[in-house]
Amino acid sequence: MGIRCDETLLGHIAEIEPRPVRQRLPSFIEAGLLIRGPRGYAFLHDRVLESACLLIDVAQRPRGLPAS
Repeated sequence: MGIRCDETLLGHIAEIEPRPVRQRLPSFIEAGLLIRGPRGYAFLHDRVLESACLLIDVAQRPRGLPAS
């Protein structure tokens, strides 16, 4: 299992607010990209998160996320 995150981080990656993120998550869970846990969501593979993070400008990425 990959890195855990919350709706805020997912919204930042997708450039949308947390509420719309919540509405879109079921399709990602059904596709096997994310799983829901007691403390948020987890990417099933680190590469999924790394690919998503590449969509965010390096200067705007939250601390601790892949830089390249």
